[in-house]
Amino acid sequence: MASPPKNRYLSRSSVSVPREERTLWQIAWLIGECTLAVFLLIGIAYGIYVTYQRLTQQAFFPLKRVIIAEPLRYGDMADISDIIRHHHQKDLLHMDVSLLAGEIQQLDWIAKAGVYKRWPDAVEIKLVERVPIVRWGKEGFLDASGTPFTVPDSDKLRGLFKLQGPDGYEQQVLQYYEDIAPWLAARHLDVARLTLDPRLVWHAELSGGTDIILGRDQLNERLKKLVVVNDKVIKPYHPYIDAIDLRYHDGFSVRWKAGVRPVTTEAKDKTKEKK
Repeated sequence: MASPPKNRYLSRSSVSVPREERTLWQIAWLIGECTLAVFLLIGIAYGIYVTYQRLTQQAFFPLKRVIIAEPLRYGDMADISDIIRHHHQKDLLHMDVSLLAGEIQQLDWIAKAGVYKRWPDAVEIKLVERVPIVRWGKEGFLDASGTPFTVPDSDKLRGLFKLQGPDGYEQQVLQYYEDIAPWLAARHLDVARLTLDPRLVWHAELSGGTDIILGRDQLNERLKKLVVVNDKVIKPYHPYIDAIDLRYHDGFSVRWKAGVRPVTTEAKDKTKEKK
């Protein structure tokens, strides 16, 4: 049986590409794809960077209001305003409230500070102030824990008892004052100031300015001596006395103010005789 004739139009021709050429073409294609991917990643990273810069530089939620939870009793609001004014971040979106609270708490009259965001344009500040219970030195105050701080002086603070001492002795001086204050009040002894001097010698200053030198030890016994001596001997002479030293075992000494000449009992008798 004869085979059908071949159709030359249906016949195929195959072209064989050498393996070396095919490998080089694939490598070139791979390099091109990698290059394109690198440029694409660079473009994406640049876009993210530009977007981040715009977000960080623009204030989408600028701070416009500061809310103080409770009115200040002793501190100065100007101190708080100054810290907020100089804070590096004014945008509520990027503001670190814990950092701002830490800056506010650096004020010595602040015991505790909390800062909270109140969207869209405010922060609320909750403050715990130190409460002055006595005066310390010339311009300072102490709270109940003996921590020194400063606040603006006012009429309601001028009547506080005055304490004074070296730096680092605040708690010791306050503790001794709290121990003797009820005793002094019960005996109506008008002490205006209690001082621990740099030599760690205790002094009690009377309201008239007389300096009572108590010494370093036996303080309670010497205070009792002061009560007796004050009532029976020196009370009429307060305007003329600069200091009374109670450190003697069986007595005391008096330092008169400049220009004052004490008159003895014998001198008084002689004056009466001449009359």
